[in-house]
Amino acid sequence: MAFYDYLRNGEASSVTLIGKKIVKYQNIYFTRLIRQFSVSEKIDLLEIGPGQGFFAEACAENQIQYTGIEANALMAEDLRKRGFNVYSHRVPPIRIEKTYGVIFMNQVFEHVRNRDEALALLDSCKNHLKDHGLLIIASPDFLRWKEDFYHDYTHDYPTTLTRFSQMFFDYGLKIIYRNWY
Repeated sequence: MAFYDYLRNGEASSVTLIGKKIVKYQNIYFTRLIRQFSVSEKIDLLEIGPGQGFFAEACAENQIQYTGIEANALMAEDLRKRGFNVYSHRVPPIRIEKTYGVIFMNQVFEHVRNRDEALALLDSCKNHLKDHGLLIIASPDFLRWKEDFYHDYTHDYPTTLTRFSQMFFDYGLKIIYRNWY
C-alpha cells in the first residue's frame, strides 16, 4: 500500500473551483508570512508534504527556491515531472544534507504517528533550519475540529496551538506569529 494514494487518485484528489480559490488564498497568505518574517531576500524553502504541488507553484510564482519531501512516491514523481525538486521519503527524519531558511508544513504534522515521532520531526526540522530560519506549521486544531479531526484516517496525532507552543518552547524555538485560520 502506498501512503496517501487517496490524495492522488481517490475522492480527495479532485479539487473544486471553490477549493482551488481557497488554496490560492491560503498560499498568498503563507507566502506573505514568509516574506514578512524571513531574514533573507533570497528564500530557500523546504516543504514537507507538498501533495499535489499547489504551494510549490506559489513558491515558483514568488521566486522562492523550492525543495519538497513527499511520502507518496507517485506524487513526488508527478512534481518532479513538473520541474520541482522533490525527494520521496517519509519523515522524520529529514534525509537531506542541507539547511533551509524556511521549513513549511501545511496539513502534515497531524499525520505523525505519536508524540515521539512528533518530537523527532520537530528536532529534525530544527537541525535543518539555518540560523534565524522559519518553521511554519499549519495544522487543524483538535479542540476546534473535535471528532472531524479523525475524518481522515491518517490523522494520528492531535494537534493544538497549546501543544505546538509547548513543543516549540521545549526545543528552544521562538514563536513569532500564531493564528487561527
